[in-house]
Amino acid sequence: MNMKRIKLIVIILVALLTGASLTALAMPYFASDEHAGHAHASHDAAPAAAGEGESYYTCPMHPSVISDTPGACPVCHMDLIKKSRASEGMSPQELAKIGRVAMNPTQRVLANVQTTRVEAVGAPTSETGDAKAKAAEASEIRAVGIVTYNENGLASVPSWLDGRIEALLVKETGARLKRGQSVVRIYSPELLTAQQEFLIALENADVNDALVAPTRQRLLLLGMSEGQVAAVEKSRKAQPTITMSAPNAGTITDIMVRQGQYVEKGTPLFEVADLSTVWVDAEVYARDLPALSPGMDARITSEALPGESMRGKVTFIQPTVASDTRTVKVRVELDNRDGKLKPGMYMSVFFSAPEKTDAPAPEVAAGEDAAPVALRVPRSAVLRGGKTNSVYVEIIKNVFERRNVTIGRSTDRYLIVTDGLKPGDKIAYQGVFLLDSEVELNSFGHAETKSEDAEDDAHEGHAGHQGHAGHEDEDHAEHKSEEASKESK
Repeated sequence: MNMKRIKLIVIILVALLTGASLTALAMPYFASDEHAGHAHASHDAAPAAAGEGESYYTCPMHPSVISDTPGACPVCHMDLIKKSRASEGMSPQELAKIGRVAMNPTQRVLANVQTTRVEAVGAPTSETGDAKAKAAEASEIRAVGIVTYNENGLASVPSWLDGRIEALLVKETGARLKRGQSVVRIYSPELLTAQQEFLIALENADVNDALVAPTRQRLLLLGMSEGQVAAVEKSRKAQPTITMSAPNAGTITDIMVRQGQYVEKGTPLFEVADLSTVWVDAEVYARDLPALSPGMDARITSEALPGESMRGKVTFIQPTVASDTRTVKVRVELDNRDGKLKPGMYMSVFFSAPEKTDAPAPEVAAGEDAAPVALRVPRSAVLRGGKTNSVYVEIIKNVFERRNVTIGRSTDRYLIVTDGLKPGDKIAYQGVFLLDSEVELNSFGHAETKSEDAEDDAHEGHAGHQGHAGHEDEDHAEHKSEEASKESK
């Protein structure tokens, strides 16, 4: 009996020791699970905690890395930078998803973001307050032009007969000529023969004067003037050479012969251009043509004539578009009696096409939308894209929203917006590229976070599938062992 009690006590002690050993062995496993769960909870709580403060820290190269404390990026080890929370508790990634970006005052100063108010065309501004001047400036169409010759003042001095150039009386290109000024002296056997026939007709005029008039007319047709024919008639001597004169005043643009050269009838000797008026051929894009018409005013400036502004009239608009430049030539005629404008000079041409702001606004029926108003914005405020044009509107202080706009005509300083904005909107006109880069960067971070979350979900699903498959393998093995034990019995 005593032996049985002793054995029972020993068995109980062994069982207690065995249970204690198993508990000791299992503690690290449960401790690690608890620690992992706590760490996971801390990781999940970190973004929430980071979202509760006024600011957070993120990596400029990996926007998906967000922390509520300063430190280093776990991916590239760069120092995290501090950013302010967006309005209404939205993260930068959420703002970028709807085309918005927020910044604190310090960031705004460093990025040099400056804003201005959107104004209707013709409205007075703080710069001048002159509505008419602003309307004209906003409606001016700028084009690049080149000074050319006025074709109505071009002339050619040809040879009227066959002969040899005895002397060039004007030898320099660019020399100014007066109307009737002698330019060349030509020896011509044909002219000498015609003069002799005229003299014979004069000697026989008492017998038959019918030949005097035809021989006189022939000399005139060969290029002699009335005075030269009268001189031959008075001296009764034939002149071996004839002196030719300029048909009009102007500037010699080309000398096409040299002394001693033989020429034929009709050979050009000189090219003369009248530069008292010149043309400026401006290259205008087809989209600006509806605002132009012959007779409208144009303002001309040039870097070669700083501080000077000239006025001219549109005299002609070419009916075809140049295939290489996709522009249309618009001709402006200018007075050039002072000779300041030289053919070939580049000019800036401003066509004045003021908007009709004095016309009454059309009546709008009840329930209908008002007609769109043409608005003026600085050129630097618009981001020009291949398919869309956009601006950044400050919807609340230091929060900007990207907004697509429709662009109309353009001027030297402004763009005309026909849709997408309203008068009084506050838009950024400096630092626009930095705002757009921030939106794109935050959008990239949002996409990166979503892809990482998708990868984590896929990994967990794959692990769960493997665990389920493992349990099935264990159940199958256990079933087989039971069947084997039954067979052995």
